[in-house]
Amino acid sequence: MILILVMLVFLPDSLTDKPWFTIVCRLAFSLTTALWVAADAQAHRFAEERVKLYTAFSGGLPELAVPVYLVKSRGWKGAANTSLRFAVIVFIAASAIILLGSVAKLLGISVPL
Repeated sequence: MILILVMLVFLPDSLTDKPWFTIVCRLAFSLTTALWVAADAQAHRFAEERVKLYTAFSGGLPELAVPVYLVKSRGWKGAANTSLRFAVIVFIAASAIILLGSVAKLLGISVPL
């Protein structure tokens, strides 16, 4: 997911505005989400059928499936804690990317921000 953010910041708009790029980003997001859910469900030692169900659901509708999975696997407090940690990681990554872009601009390197 961080790779998608990096691509959106550093690739030229003429490339990121293409319809195929949107599809590739969506597929990458769905695949990454499904792989994370599968690994996490196995780490929590869920039944194999349950792991497959959560993985398939999160691959198809990650925006709906991940919150449901988090609440089912961790309860409300655990889901909120995990979501907050994820938001902090994304914020740090986005800040680092913006900082790198600013430094590149100061050094005279052309970066499409």
